[in-house]
Amino acid sequence: MNIASMRPISLIDFPGHIATVLFTPGCNFRCAYCHNKELLSYTGALLPEPSVLETLCEHKKIADAVSITGGEPTLQPGLENFLEKLRQGGWKIKLDTNGSNPDVLWKLINKKLIDFIAMDVKCSYMFPGRYEGVTGYGNTNNIHASVRALMTSGVDYEFRTTVFRGIVDEDLYAIGSCIKGAKTWALQHCRDPQTGETYIYEKDTERFGHTFEKIAAQYAKALIVR
Repeated sequence: MNIASMRPISLIDFPGHIATVLFTPGCNFRCAYCHNKELLSYTGALLPEPSVLETLCEHKKIADAVSITGGEPTLQPGLENFLEKLRQGGWKIKLDTNGSNPDVLWKLINKKLIDFIAMDVKCSYMFPGRYEGVTGYGNTNNIHASVRALMTSGVDYEFRTTVFRGIVDEDLYAIGSCIKGAKTWALQHCRDPQTGETYIYEKDTERFGHTFEKIAAQYAKALIVR
């Protein structure tokens, strides 16, 4: 599998676990506020898979889990084979995805190769052209199928939304409608690509301080702000 970079130890990427984070190159989305833009059309050196597995073994006493992110990992043709190696080695596995490949998700779920899935729901897919306008990707049937896959699979999961001001923040209730009944919904800070400012609603508590509780009550069993 193609691996662009590695973070040996992370305390925040896999809930309840200390994890090693692997970053895969390439993505079929083009979100203006992407935090990993260097991976979108990555042409740099790749980490050899054997050396990655060796490093994972060296850190296993500390990091009992692996979080695979990107980019978009489900674009990698070697993903399933790599996850099988991780499973054989006894690691817990978390996968980050944009939800564009529900067939891949179902295959990995059915083979019991994933313990936790974090799926980005970028904006509401209820409005024609909305998803493509934000991400450059227009197949919302796939996004909806991935949402349903997570909610019915029995695998632990969360949906994540990066609150991009002026686009996503106006969409939160519509996004909530898309994932109604979800176990967990995480709202994430956004770094403005123009100003570099990091923000989320909580900076404007007078206007939005009560909104999180309303959203959580209506759409998700638990809501996280991170």
